[in-house]
Amino acid sequence: MNSWHISQLKYAFGIGGFMSFYGIVGLSVWLLGDRFGYGMTQKIVIIALVLLTLPLALIGAFVVSRRNKKKELAQSGDAKAEASSSNGQAVQQVAAPSANYDDITKTAEEVVQFLKTSNLGEGGKDAIYSLPWYLVA
Repeated sequence: MNSWHISQLKYAFGIGGFMSFYGIVGLSVWLLGDRFGYGMTQKIVIIALVLLTLPLALIGAFVVSRRNKKKELAQSGDAKAEASSSNGQAVQQVAAPSANYDDITKTAEEVVQFLKTSNLGEGGKDAIYSLPWYLVA
């Protein structure tokens, strides 16, 4: 359920919520400040103080999201460990694949030579470039 798209949407809506909140507060102080007897400088100071809390709110939201991600990773790691221990089998480490790439290179060169000698294109000259890539490789 926590795919990349969902996390990006949560991030976008979170930032949008912060910006909306600060915009509404700033606008209300600016427009309704006269009713409370605030002068021009008092309005500017209040708006500046409110805007100074924005970085703190963003850092706080970031820290909370990082903690949640770490908790989810720890829980998923515990669940995997429980699943492997409940089966009675230890998790086997898979070694990195080792291959001989000389075979792939030699086979690719054979295919290119075959295509050059074929009747495709103009005497086989364009055969390599006229076929889709997955047929050549």
